[in-house]
Amino acid sequence: MKKIQITALTLVAAVKAGANLARANLGGANLGGAYLAGANLDGEVLNKAPISLINLQWSILITGQYMRIGCQRHTHEEWRDFTDAKIRNMAIGALAFWREWKAPLLALCDINHEVLVATDPASKQSEEAES
Repeated sequence: MKKIQITALTLVAAVKAGANLARANLGGANLGGAYLAGANLDGEVLNKAPISLINLQWSILITGQYMRIGCQRHTHEEWRDFTDAKIRNMAIGALAFWREWKAPLLALCDINHEVLVATDPASKQSEEAES
């Protein structure tokens, strides 16, 4: 498999062009300065900048609804509810990592959390009519 160098500008251009990055491995990509608001990552549309940590044992990406640790992507609530046995089965060393980093990572999830609000088209039309 050929490795290519991805810059923030290249990535932003790809996202704007509608690139599907669902299976892209961006580990090691320098996304400094990348504006990814509105980007669609694994079906999640970003409405604000994600939190990215890259100097731990696994890379971390925290969005409004999900946290990815290495290759494991789950909702904030799922991470909060995982048992030690579930974490242990994710990877060698995962439980020790999770015990050390659980509290700060979940605090970052809380800071970056977005509440999804379902919009009812009928109620939106009535609100617009009242304006």
